[in-house]
Amino acid sequence: MQYSFLAKKSILQEILFAPKDSLTSFFTIGITQWITTPSDLDATTPVKNDYPYSGVLFIHLDREKLLSPQKIIISTLYLGVIGPAALAETNQSVVHKYLKDELPEGWDNQLPNYPVINYGFTYEQSFFSINHLAMNAFSATQIGTLLNTEKAGLDLAVSSRKRDAFPARPYQLNKKEAQHTSEIYLRIMPSVQFVASNGMLQGSLFEKKNFYHVPDNEMERIVYELSGTIGVRLHNFFISYSQIKQSRLFKTVHSHSYGFVNIGFRI
Repeated sequence: MQYSFLAKKSILQEILFAPKDSLTSFFTIGITQWITTPSDLDATTPVKNDYPYSGVLFIHLDREKLLSPQKIIISTLYLGVIGPAALAETNQSVVHKYLKDELPEGWDNQLPNYPVINYGFTYEQSFFSINHLAMNAFSATQIGTLLNTEKAGLDLAVSSRKRDAFPARPYQLNKKEAQHTSEIYLRIMPSVQFVASNGMLQGSLFEKKNFYHVPDNEMERIVYELSGTIGVRLHNFFISYSQIKQSRLFKTVHSHSYGFVNIGFRI
């Protein structure tokens, strides 16, 4: 689950020194939690050759800048923790009890605590935008204690508004556009990713690993991904649901899929 909050323009100007007449650069604050577990939730010992118990909780600070109607850049800073302090066991158990589902029994074997400090940079450029259809290309880099990856792919978008190359952005470009604040969009994003390290599977980069984790030589370095998102923007509120299908992340598991909801509002 992800939650996002857009900063007011005046705060953005003070923090990021954006031009006073700029309506194309916004600062976003969000909270995200990720959880992984093995398939066998009854096991009280580590399930070999499967995902480790792992949870991460972080605040992400994003600066999104529309360079032109066809070019956008996003800088992101992740600050948080992976391990018991991320409260993944508590949150997952509450959800499973509410759904009367099987309770996970192996959280005593989860990856230990260590800090999350990650920087991400995304660049996306529109190839064309015709009526309600847009096709973009993007590249994204992650560097830090959690993820070290490089991704490139396509972003195919269909929007209820004409010639909107970036329908997922949660702000309006000008006063004229602000009069039409509602929008529904669908995005399909195929991509390929090079993975140098993944802290949710491998644990800390800097400590001795006397706990169950995915060994470095078992990691898949090339991961293929297909993401689909449907979203709605309505004035100062936006919500989207994404479903992601990935090829296997390490050699002893199969491909997998997961989904998440992103909810936010402008303050």
